[in-house]
Parts: sequence; structure tokens; C-alpha cells
Amino acid sequence: MQVVGLGDLDPAAAVALEHLLGTLLDDDRVFQGSWNATINPEVCDFSAQALQARWPHRYRFDFDAPRPVRRQQILTARDVWRGKQGLPPLPRP
Repeated sequence: MQVVGLGDLDPAAAVALEHLLGTLLDDDRVFQGSWNATINPEVCDFSAQALQARWPHRYRFDFDAPRPVRRQQILTARDVWRGKQGLPPLPRP
């Protein structure tokens, strides 16, 4: 069995992964508890972290930042992802 790292993804799989993670940037369901030092992270936090880990040149995210900072980073990541889909940015709250 061959072990494949994320850097070795088939191009179509990488597109599908980015699409899935991008759709989760709007998911604000909360995980009760903590993840490292982050209390009650949201699904979008995990999605943004995965996007940043896979495409650090495209997405920026600091999981340890305070929630307001993470929210702004997620909004920026969402705009980047929407741009890759040919969609306009959404208005900021």
C-alpha cells in the first residue's frame, strides 16, 4: 500500500478538497470544548485551518488568534475561495 501525502493529491482530488473546505467556511456550528488553546471552535475554523495547511500561499489562518481575528481571516479566505469559483465576494457583516 502506498501512502499519499496531501501534497501528492491528484489534481482533481485537490480541486474537490478545496471546494469542500471552501463550502465549510460558512459553517458556524460550534464544537463544545477546546482545541489546543481555542475554546469552542467552529467548523469554519477547522476548514480555514485545513485550507491554510494545504494552500498556505493562498489562505492565511491562525487558529490560536482571538475569535474576532479568526472571523476576519475566515471572511478573507471565503472571498479568496469565491474568487477561485468565479463568484464575487460577499458583503462583509
